Amino acid sequence: MHSLLRILKRISSQLCRENLHLVAFVLLTLILVATVAFWYFEEKLGFFDAFWWSVVTVTTVGYGDISPATPAGRFVGIALMMLGIGFLGVLTATIATVFIENKHMENRGMKRVTVKGHFVICGWNFRGCDILGELRADQKSKDIPIVVIAKRGQAWLRY
Repeated sequence: MHSLLRILKRISSQLCRENLHLVAFVLLTLILVATVAFWYFEEKLGFFDAFWWSVVTVTTVGYGDISPATPAGRFVGIALMMLGIGFLGVLTATIATVFIENKHMENRGMKRVTVKGHFVICGWNFRGCDILGELRADQKSKDIPIVVIAKRGQAWLRY
């Protein structure tokens, strides 16, 4: 349960960083405004049917089970089609960007790592072998894995 909350918190912070919450809010507001307008102009429909029509229209599914009969209802439909697909496109593109950016950062080794129980040595010079020898000679650390981060050809390992 704790890990699920941590994951949701991380996703929430990424979405806020990308201003995705604003795009989602505008999209939901657009759907609700179109629902109320369609419900008002198309007198034979209930509120839930108007909401259904708004969601189907903004997602460009267009089942055709409900369609506007009045000119005002058709105008609401046109406005919802034009604005809704734009905001829905921005929403899905932003979500895709977050996933692609995370994968890109992971591939470049730039994501936060939460592993434990090892030593990390960054860089290498002529004292590197001495440091490794000291770590291996200590009884407390002789079985702990060691990770060396260095340019290729820079590490001259004897261990």
